[in-house]
Amino acid sequence: MKNFTLSLLTLLLILLSSFSTNAQLIKFGIGGGLTALSSPDSLTKSISDGGLGFTTNYHFTVMAKIDIPLIPITPGVFIDYHYLKGSGSTNAGNISTEQNIFSLGVEGQYNIIPLPLVKPYALVDIVYNHFGNIQVSGAGGTFSFIGYNRYGAAIGVGAVVTALPAIDLDVSLKYNFMNLVGKDSGEGSINATTLNLILFF
Repeated sequence: MKNFTLSLLTLLLILLSSFSTNAQLIKFGIGGGLTALSSPDSLTKSISDGGLGFTTNYHFTVMAKIDIPLIPITPGVFIDYHYLKGSGSTNAGNISTEQNIFSLGVEGQYNIIPLPLVKPYALVDIVYNHFGNIQVSGAGGTFSFIGYNRYGAAIGVGAVVTALPAIDLDVSLKYNFMNLVGKDSGEGSINATTLNLILFF
């Protein structure tokens, strides 16, 4: 897995540096959005029902895209930082939970119909996900469960809206399969829907 991650990073660096002489082709964006976990139950169920209570949470995003003229596919690289938090009550008292997920991925956007101000697209991602430690806090103190690394993918749709001549607004909806590769025995699938809003300069 380490070799795969190194290969992925090397590929991204080569891809970006190959266009360094044409900086106008590279667009950088910052943004964020909502992260809604749909499975497994151990993460999405309420704390009173034995889960961690992670429902709708949020994430921050930075992204770089290579806008190649006359080619319908736009490649890009992104970093997402998901912040998951939950709270609830049990017989032992009030409980709060927390976990962060760091995601590094490559994205391919297929431009469907290039309209004057709006460019809709379909997308596919390949993603490396680092699941941070799970923190569970209550009257008895704070307990930490060690995180792990997994590889995943995502599919989705989006649209680039030209707000100003030098600024684009990128809105997308993705369904993320966050632990497709590297699961332990008996580990449930971690899936999430993300709504993303990124401002590109």
